[in-house]
Amino acid sequence: MTSGGMHQDDRQPTADATSDDYCHESTLAATSKELADTYEQITLLHKLSRSMNRLTKPRDFVNMACRPLLDTLGLTWLAVASPL
Repeated sequence: MTSGGMHQDDRQPTADATSDDYCHESTLAATSKELADTYEQITLLHKLSRSMNRLTKPRDFVNMACRPLLDTLGLTWLAVASPL
C-alpha cells in the first residue's frame, strides 16, 4: 500500500505497459500456433511410422500417407517419385 490507502496495482496502465501486454499476447499467440503445428506434425509422423510397419505394399502406404500430408502441412499438391 502507498500513502492514501491505494495499492500500487491500482494505477492506470501506461502506454508502455499496454504496448508490452500486446507484445506478450502476440508472442503467446505465435508460440501457441507453432506448438499446435508441431503437435500435428509429430502426430502425423507417429501415424506414418505405425502404418509403415503394417503395410506390405509401398503403393498402399503412399496412397494412405498423401492425404494427411496435404492436410497437416497445408500443401496444395504433392509429387511422389517411385523407382521403376
